[in-house]
Formats: sequence, structure tokens, C-alpha cells
Amino acid sequence: MSEPPAIVGNGMAAARLVDELIRCALARHAIAVIGDEPRLAYNRMLLSSVLAGETAPEDIELKPMSWWRNRGVTLNVGCPATQIDVGRREIKIANDESVSFSRLVLAGGSAPLRLNVPGADLRANCSIPPISLSSDPLDRLLGYIDFRSAIIDGPIPEFTCLLGTMVQEAYDTHPAIRRACDTYIGAHAAAVANDIEAAKALYASDDATWSAESLALYTQAVLQGAFVLAKAKGGPEVARDCVAHLRRYLEQLFRRPASKNE
Repeated sequence: MSEPPAIVGNGMAAARLVDELIRCALARHAIAVIGDEPRLAYNRMLLSSVLAGETAPEDIELKPMSWWRNRGVTLNVGCPATQIDVGRREIKIANDESVSFSRLVLAGGSAPLRLNVPGADLRANCSIPPISLSSDPLDRLLGYIDFRSAIIDGPIPEFTCLLGTMVQEAYDTHPAIRRACDTYIGAHAAAVANDIEAAKALYASDDATWSAESLALYTQAVLQGAFVLAKAKGGPEVARDCVAHLRRYLEQLFRRPASKNE
């Protein structure tokens, strides 16, 4: 029996890949997944809800433990990959253990972007915008837009979206990639829609006919379009302008009193 395929990384991309491999019956042997974090793969877009106490940590898990077990997936959580020996087809993990593989996929995460503000280097910040913990949903929504604007800086690949690029290139030729991009762009939009729905109930006009879901998708359309323009223009300025227009538009949709006494 040959060695199993292995995936280094235990995030959203790895979970989707395992799901797709099993769905297409391409994984003829048990799959090994290796991840640094000591927990099951989870939806990172919903972390702010967990930190705000609105959602339990287990509720943002992408798949329960039984799903992985029933599909013959060997999960090595809390076990960072320290070395890959391609010649021997072997991955070194924690405690001097090793995992052999027939094929290898690297689906690890990257270092998060941090804002250049005082205190950003403190461990407790975890690179999550503080505004996401506000009790006011409109503050959270506008804070999200401000955060997306603040990270539009430096080389274009540093702030543009891999999912948007992939789906533009492969939507017609690779259906699996298109579905994966749709899943995770949709998950991100759904998290934004939660705050939009709450803000709409508090501040939108009574005759507002738009839905939170459609507005959330519109925010993603503006962001993705801004990234395309940044690539075309060769710089981030046009993208920041687009996001600034998006913020002004959102402010016009919601009528928040100037003070709590109004």
C-alpha cells in the first residue's frame, strides 16, 4: 500500500481541498493533514463574533471531528511541520515524529498584516481590528471598511486577494477552483452581512428595500474591483479611493443620530 497524500496546513483551504478530493473520489488512500494550531479547522472570518462572545468557538469549526474520522483523515493538530525531505517523501513534525507521503500539498497560512500603529506589536492584539469588538454594528461595519483601506499599502501582491485572482483566471476551466473561491468569498460576505443586518435594523430607513446579503456582496465587489484597478494602474492609490467611496456610500445608507439623545 502506498503512503497517503499529505496536506501541510489545517485551515480553510486544506479543509476545502480534503472535501473536494473525497467528493471527486481522487483520494484513494487515507489523507494526512498537518497543522500548527491545536484545534480543528475553523472559519477565520467569524473570529470577531467569537471574541465578542456572540458565538461559541466550536460553532465556527468547518467540520466536526466525526467528519474527519469517518473519511479516514489523519489529523495532526498542534504539530507544526519543521522539515520536508522530498527525496525520502517524509515530513518532520513535533516531538521528532515523521509523516510519510505519496503526494504533498502546502496549504499553510501566512503572517498577518499588522497596522503601523502604537501597540500593534502586542501579542494580545492578534491582528484583529479592535473596532470589530464594538457593541455598535455600524461601527463594526465602518471599522471593517477602514481596516481594509488601511492595509492597502506596499507592493500590490501584499494587499490584493488571491481568491479574486484565482476565480478570474480559472472560473471557466476549473469548476472546483471556482466553487472553492465562491465558498470562501461567500463566507466572508456572510460575516459582513451579519453586521449589516444589525445596523439596518437600527439605522436604515424604514422603506429600505435592499437586503443585507446583497449589500455585503456589493462590498466585496468594490474591494475586488479596487484590486483589479490597482493592478491595472500599478499602485494602491486608486484602490484606496474606491474604498473611500464605498465608505461614503455606506454612511449615506444609515441614518445614525449625532448623539444618543437625538
